[in-house]
Amino acid sequence: MYMSKLQDITKKLEENHAQILTTCMDESEAQTHIMDYESSLDVLMEMSLQLSSWDDILTRQEVAAQPPIPQPLPHLTAAQVKVNLPKLELPKFSGKLDDWITFSDLYTHTVHANADLSGAQKLQYLKSALQGEAARLLDAITIADGNYETAWKIVTDRYHHTREILHTHVNKFLQQPQVNSESASSLLNMIDITNQSLNSLRVLNCKPEDWNVILITVLLNKLDNETRRVYERSLDNDEMPMFDDLMKFLEKQARALNAGTSIRSKFHGGNPNKNDGKNHARPPAPGNGKGKCSFCKEDHFAFQCKLLLDKPVPERYKFAQSAGVCLNCLRKGHIASQCDSSNCKRCNKRHHTLLHRDEFKMEPKREALLDLGSQPSFVSSSCAKTLNIPRTEVSAIISGLAGSSVARANYSTSLTIRSRIYAAFEINVDAL
Repeated sequence: MYMSKLQDITKKLEENHAQILTTCMDESEAQTHIMDYESSLDVLMEMSLQLSSWDDILTRQEVAAQPPIPQPLPHLTAAQVKVNLPKLELPKFSGKLDDWITFSDLYTHTVHANADLSGAQKLQYLKSALQGEAARLLDAITIADGNYETAWKIVTDRYHHTREILHTHVNKFLQQPQVNSESASSLLNMIDITNQSLNSLRVLNCKPEDWNVILITVLLNKLDNETRRVYERSLDNDEMPMFDDLMKFLEKQARALNAGTSIRSKFHGGNPNKNDGKNHARPPAPGNGKGKCSFCKEDHFAFQCKLLLDKPVPERYKFAQSAGVCLNCLRKGHIASQCDSSNCKRCNKRHHTLLHRDEFKMEPKREALLDLGSQPSFVSSSCAKTLNIPRTEVSAIISGLAGSSVARANYSTSLTIRSRIYAAFEINVDAL
């Protein structure tokens, strides 16, 4: 429920973002909004990750709270097995040593140790489970009760070599692919290979838990730099962490990357392969040396268009925005922040010279100091001139502690103080 509400908020944020961008009057205003928007998006992503983490915890608690329901194992007779032979699914084994432990463990428990199966039935199961090189070992053996033990011995003699299998799974763990960048799929692949290799070693009576330092070192050397930095920051002290804690961290990191990819793909319009680079080529001009006007589609450059030139500067800006052109070069296909044309000739900002107006000048900002021990208010002469506020000539002596004369004020003025943070705050002040 909360995740759905969060997705609705994200969607509404994206819609408002698109609308606000169309009303921005210059590139600096748009960039300021984009920074605020991305900050809001990061907050929503953190909330999504936290909700996902809580959901996993609640799910595990619910499962742990439910007592297991014992399921009685059916006792099959030989006759019943004959009828249901196709329903018993066995893993396939083609002769790869790293698959042998998994295959032999399951086959032994389901077929080889099943006293209700005859030798012929076991041999039939064995032959159906073997493929490739392993299947060719039993080509000459016919289905008969007396041939099963011989066939099983042939297979185990060929593949059940503990030392070779140990080397195979250790090498598989050591030689697993390097994670070159933050990727959920790469981390999950690392987790799967590690678990498969170590579980196989446990079946062979090895104890990987005794190799804590080695296992952690191998995996950390396989991680990309960013994931490793995140892991190091998650550690509380300088003691060697436990291998199980590292595996839990990788699981959590993979979930976080998956959640982040989902939100970012929505932010980029569902196109994860979108090119965010700054190299956006502008459309070539026609062969006659003139451009195709973005406003009237005639054969002249956009800055020569009468539809634009006949308008006053404030209307030119809105006209260019509504036409969907770059505000820096008046062409389509990119935005001003990605444009390689020169800036405004008058103020050097990211808009076309034809769109320049004096209103682009930023209003100067000043800070006020609240002094609880001072009775009058003061403003410096330079600040008053910069703010262009009217002044009145006065002659006032400014006194300090014990009535001592400190300075003389020659002007007084009235000004309004507003907060940059709280828009509703406003106070009128008479100052010397």
